[in-house]
Amino acid sequence: MKNKIILALDVKNLGEAEKIIERFSGSINIYKVGPFLFYRSGWKIIDKLKKQGKRVFLDLKIHDIPNVVKEGVKIAAEKGIDFFTLHISAGKTALREAVKEKGRMKLLGVTVLTSLSQEDLQGLGWKYGEKELILRLSGIARESGIDGVIAGGREVQMIKQATGGNFLVITPGIRWSTSPLDDQKRVSTPQEAFSQGADYIVMGRSLILDAKATEKLQKLENLF
Repeated sequence: MKNKIILALDVKNLGEAEKIIERFSGSINIYKVGPFLFYRSGWKIIDKLKKQGKRVFLDLKIHDIPNVVKEGVKIAAEKGIDFFTLHISAGKTALREAVKEKGRMKLLGVTVLTSLSQEDLQGLGWKYGEKELILRLSGIARESGIDGVIAGGREVQMIKQATGGNFLVITPGIRWSTSPLDDQKRVSTPQEAFSQGADYIVMGRSLILDAKATEKLQKLENLF
């Protein structure tokens, strides 16, 4: 499981992140650095993780014009990032430009944020239902050469069936139970996500705030 679970370092400073990395070092090999931490610590946290032999998921969700997307991906690849996110809704041209610069890095497209409900999507003007929109965006990503997508656990199976088994699906919004926490509405358990075919899952607060997290991770390891 240490190579299938991505720990989200959703904390506000480098000191907190270092304590979390030390705590989970024996249990997890992949760490997600999002905007909170990256905007405050910059490349320092990336360098520390790479020096420890950890894999880095830089989750900045770039959504911009093609040239900006391309240059952002180029910089991330040069820094040795392993996984990098961008919004599929930036369009095919931006995605294809990104693919040219990704090197060995895995590019992951954001479909529909797990914080958005069907009502939210309608309010934003999307004419498609949630599932149809996710499938359409996933198809665009695959056609453009993107390595995989970020999608909720309940969408994994349909994406896999529509795009093929070698198309990665990384699932955020993972909780030990399916009770929504704070801002995420579409949540799944680790068991549910993996049984649906998720290649990786992302866990943050549900691990960081759980005093028994390492014990639960060991039990999860024994299930797969």
